[in-house]
Amino acid sequence: MKRFLVLIVTVILMISFAVSAQAVSWKVGDVDFSINGSIRTEMSYQLASRGDNNKKPDRNTFILESPGNSWIRTSLKYDKLDAVAEFGLILEDHDVLRFMRHAFISYDLGTGNKLIIGRTWTILAEDGAFQREGWDSGLWGAGELFAFRHEQIQFFHKGEEFTFKCSIEDSLKIEGDNFGLKNDYTTEDIFPAFYANLSYSKGGFKINPSAFVQSYKLKSNKDNPNNKDITVTAYAGALNTSYRNNIIGISTEIWYGQNLYIHLAESNISQHNGFQLQRLDASTIIGKPVANNAGDDINNVNCMGGWVQVAVFLNKAMIYRIGGGYQEADSGMSGINYEDKLYTWGVYTNFEYMVLKGFRVIPGIAYLNWGKDVNKNRFGTNKNSLGNDTFFGVFFQYDF
Repeated sequence: MKRFLVLIVTVILMISFAVSAQAVSWKVGDVDFSINGSIRTEMSYQLASRGDNNKKPDRNTFILESPGNSWIRTSLKYDKLDAVAEFGLILEDHDVLRFMRHAFISYDLGTGNKLIIGRTWTILAEDGAFQREGWDSGLWGAGELFAFRHEQIQFFHKGEEFTFKCSIEDSLKIEGDNFGLKNDYTTEDIFPAFYANLSYSKGGFKINPSAFVQSYKLKSNKDNPNNKDITVTAYAGALNTSYRNNIIGISTEIWYGQNLYIHLAESNISQHNGFQLQRLDASTIIGKPVANNAGDDINNVNCMGGWVQVAVFLNKAMIYRIGGGYQEADSGMSGINYEDKLYTWGVYTNFEYMVLKGFRVIPGIAYLNWGKDVNKNRFGTNKNSLGNDTFFGVFFQYDF
């Protein structure tokens, strides 16, 4: 009852804002200021199957909460300089938790060139599936190569039809014991994470390849000639395409990479049932390198996946979407008791209705299948299904 009342109050507030509130901007001397934001609430019902894991029974859960991506953005502009600070808002245990989503400055270099320094979106696989159920998690871990936000230095060039971006980003170095290595190691950079992104747009069509690479060293601490330093390299390439006219829109993504856990771990997408699959008690993590049988080196893990979405524009206020995604990875394990490949997939459909300017209501359904555990006997002899999640719900979003 309490959650239902919270929902009613939230929707009333959203409608009130939509009627009266818009982005605010003002000028002080030569400096332009602005404030805008987005308020989001999810009401859904989750049917969670635990697969072969009989230690955790199937669970049905009613969800009524902020998915964690409501935000307020403040911006200022002076001459060729822009500065942005964006704060995220999460309602947890009746407390509002605030965290920094974006904090960057950009400088206009002229002729379409810009330099960006600070924390903002990673430029790998920038497009995403419009799937709002399950904490607004898209198809994370079920085909979508989610990139999140990192500290970076980015060069941006925009032409008439082409846009090019490249960046050096804050690199994440995972300790050796996380891979199951037996020896002690310290981490040492070889080169930081480097990203590149090129897009071409014309006549409703867009093609957008992007890539990243990062390498670091696990340096052995033991004075033993049999111990060796280990180089850990992660890379990925992605291709996003889209076509849109007045009636229909089609979006696709395909990607391939190695050791993508290095890229994704900081995103903490496990809380959204993503690559890490922690809520499923999976014994390994998709995209994470694993120690070899001797425990003195790593087996690199290759991943691939993608998604497709079709949108039908019924009128200016209504859009119908349907889509799905799939991904797989080498397990990195060997032996008759282990799977060679791991896979996940998902499908969804939703209907977006613009009730008022900036205020959208999005009922939808999503099904996410988490495949099998790498250990064929994880939950008993030949029992390793990790189950699935099904969401039925309505997503409320007001942008101002």
